[in-house]
Amino acid sequence: MSSFFTAELDRSLREQSFGIAGFEPMRPSGSLEASAHVTLLEGEAITISLTSRGYQLVKNQRTQAGKVYEAIEALLQSVSGAYECKRRDTLFAKLEKLSYA
Repeated sequence: MSSFFTAELDRSLREQSFGIAGFEPMRPSGSLEASAHVTLLEGEAITISLTSRGYQLVKNQRTQAGKVYEAIEALLQSVSGAYECKRRDTLFAKLEKLSYA
């Protein structure tokens, strides 16, 4: 049975797929938490968890884990410069389409 947190983390990461190389959900450790291994565009692997507190970086080579983020976008921006560039480019492309519609 899939928990809310598992489904929400999966949905959030799929929505951000433009700015990450990929992700793999981890086996749930309980119904109140979900985790996933995420590969950033830079090739670095991180682990993200989602709980009732928010999104949290669990494992990363450069950054200390522990800070909780309300949005997955903020977490990804904090660890991946390539994500931020891709996010900005994607947003500008969508806005440009609207201006010509």
